[in-house]
Amino acid sequence: MYRGQDRETLSLFSEFLPFDGKLDPENRWLKTSKLIPWKNLESKYASYFSDRGRPAKDCNLVIGLLLLKHMTGFSDEAMVELVNENPYMQAFCGLKKFATKLLLDPSTLSKNRKRLGSKYFAELEQETYQVLIQRKIIKTKGLMIDATVFPEHVRYPTDTGLLNEARQWVVKQIKMIGGSLGAKVRTYCRKAQKEYLTFSKKKTKSRQLIRRAKKSLLQYLRRNINQLQSLLAEAGQQGVRIEKKVRERFEVVRQIFH
Repeated sequence: MYRGQDRETLSLFSEFLPFDGKLDPENRWLKTSKLIPWKNLESKYASYFSDRGRPAKDCNLVIGLLLLKHMTGFSDEAMVELVNENPYMQAFCGLKKFATKLLLDPSTLSKNRKRLGSKYFAELEQETYQVLIQRKIIKTKGLMIDATVFPEHVRYPTDTGLLNEARQWVVKQIKMIGGSLGAKVRTYCRKAQKEYLTFSKKKTKSRQLIRRAKKSLLQYLRRNINQLQSLLAEAGQQGVRIEKKVRERFEVVRQIFH
């Protein structure tokens, strides 16, 4: 459940700061805050919560923390602690009274990323980042959603990377199925992984080096595919059930190999 706050009735840090709780209007966080379309973001934020249940954290607080995280480069834990000590950052996050206790658990940010999803953060990027870029508050470099606000774990698929992941999966299945059949199979997994890590750590990779690494991974994968194929055949003879998704993924691995 989500309940919006009345942001006009609360005094601004009057119990904490002198001079009637007035903050410096020229502070960078206060000036940046005026550029953010908070009301629009809040209406979309509220739509992700039902009318029942425990009230969700305030939109300004959650989105404010995520934006600050992007602009400063701190981790979730460090960002929550920093905001807890900084009245200007608290004002940026929509607080009207200075909070001396921890605002929220850092894990709340991860949970909200999952709940809101990539679509919301794509819209957030469009509505906020472009303005901040134009005002030269943040740089365009590193503005991808998966690297800052909403981690999507997207990587560029290279031939060597795909081959190594396929090899690792096949080796895992060999150990599991071989264990259930009482068969020990020599997969050379440590040697193959060591070769791949040595290759991947090199800063510059020539075509010859890539071709050599690919050839080596193909040889390891060919051996492991043949081993798994033999184990699957033996499992069929002994009546050991192999899940459908394992056979389907094995077919994908063979297509990658070919």
